[in-house]
Amino acid sequence: METWNWLIPGLIVLLLPSGVWGSEQDSVPLAQIGDKIISRQSLEARLQRLPPEVQAQYRSEAGRSAYLRELVRLEVFARAAREQGLDRDPEIQARIQDIMNAMLAHQYVQREILGPVQVQPEEVRRYYQTHRERFVSPEKIRAPSLLLRVHAKATEAAWKAAEQQAWELVHRLRAGEDFHALAKTYSADHTAGQYDFYDRFHWVPQVADRIFSLQVGEVSDPIRVSNGYRVFKVLARRPARKQTFQEVAQEIYEQLLRERRDAAYQAAESALFQRYGVVIRGSTDP
Repeated sequence: METWNWLIPGLIVLLLPSGVWGSEQDSVPLAQIGDKIISRQSLEARLQRLPPEVQAQYRSEAGRSAYLRELVRLEVFARAAREQGLDRDPEIQARIQDIMNAMLAHQYVQREILGPVQVQPEEVRRYYQTHRERFVSPEKIRAPSLLLRVHAKATEAAWKAAEQQAWELVHRLRAGEDFHALAKTYSADHTAGQYDFYDRFHWVPQVADRIFSLQVGEVSDPIRVSNGYRVFKVLARRPARKQTFQEVAQEIYEQLLRERRDAAYQAAESALFQRYGVVIRGSTDP
């Protein structure tokens, strides 16, 4: 768990940092509020300071126009609020202080705690070499199924009829009929006939144990599941294999970076709690 993410409230995205407003020397003016100008250059600079996932909302010309209007709207309503003296309201001042604290804390964590944390390429390779047993791609099979659906509250007679029909389909498949054609005709599952490879953890254990015991080309007996009977056919099998360094290098890097950042964050929190004499007492329940 990345314990520092609590420091990034969405409200920060709406704030106007310095540099939003342009000047007469800036590039094309896009909007003017009294003596203040928003230029294309200053708008683009502001967009670049947004988180990447927020930037994505404003990449198009329509998105930039919408963002420009948001900036103008925010400024004019803020001016009106100041005229009413709302900036002197103690409750609003407290909220502003909370936002400022969140912004400062976020920047401190990013720059002073997380930013310096690094993982070198040789460390990634060394981790792979000393943990090779972890990097194994498990055995996988391609085993589509067809489903004869039975309502959970159906009578036992309905379940028996579905089982009988499932056995009929099993015999037809074992006699050589095309699985995809039968699935298209009889299966109630729209994903029946999908031909992806999966490891045994894709299915519940009682199903996985039965279908992984089959050889390529074999058809399972009907398997009762919560919503009916399924019939599987194993079309192909991939044995377990060791993953190459290239396959897992990015995964290892991200794991090591995450672990080190968490450790750095926890150490900094502990040190700062001690420096500032933090004492947390009692329950927070009302």
